[in-house]
Amino acid sequence: MIKYYFLLQLELNLSNHMIFKIIKNSQDRCCEIGFLVLEDYRRPGTLEDFEYLKPVYEDGTFEWEDDGNLIVVSIYTYDEINQEEKESLLELASTLIEFKPNVNHRVDFFVSDELLEIKDKDWYNQRYYKSALQYLLNTLEKKINIDDLSEDDFNYLSQD
Repeated sequence: MIKYYFLLQLELNLSNHMIFKIIKNSQDRCCEIGFLVLEDYRRPGTLEDFEYLKPVYEDGTFEWEDDGNLIVVSIYTYDEINQEEKESLLELASTLIEFKPNVNHRVDFFVSDELLEIKDKDWYNQRYYKSALQYLLNTLEKKINIDDLSEDDFNYLSQD
């Protein structure tokens, strides 16, 4: 029996960035738990991008030889999630990109008090949507400002 499942709702689609709202569905309720952000770095991944792998390469036995394009998935949740939920989201995120022919991907998890504060403060007015997206875009390696986007821009599949 499935206890819950996750749905991704596309919120922003730019040439090198995508943002999805994460919705957790269970038998008794449906709720937004955060966002999944894809960032295409458009460069090969380096050992510096994968800190947790450094101990494997430090002794010189292995040499970093991977030149695949780096795509980073950042998962921001409003509250702490358990290991089973992390594994489910990791699998979901990986399926979005892992089957590309020459790609490295990294998935990072964050609990964001700032996003929760934006949601709590601005949920019932139109600012929540744009404020949350701008917060997420400010966390990227290459910051993006969406102030020049109009409400109509969000009616299209791509906002570029």
